[in-house]
Amino acid sequence: MNEHPPLVFAYLCVEYGAKMNVEQVQVVLRFCKNDVKRLVAAKMLPTLGKPKHNSVKWFATITIAELAQDSDWLSKAVKLCQTYNNKRTENCA
Repeated sequence: MNEHPPLVFAYLCVEYGAKMNVEQVQVVLRFCKNDVKRLVAAKMLPTLGKPKHNSVKWFATITIAELAQDSDWLSKAVKLCQTYNNKRTENCA
């Protein structure tokens, strides 16, 4: 990952502050809410603290900025979501 993505991080800090919730992360990363939840469950998207499964999840803005610029991570995240969606579609048929 980049050492510090200053422009992206600066923009996100002005827009969202030092921490972001699930809805804000989904806007920045362009994933749907359920995909963000899947990425958290797969431990691909680290949360702040140790939230319970049914509580509000918070994410560090710097981490989201770094992940948004990491094409390897984005590829793995998309693959994980596509795999889940393909399995779900197969079960419906």
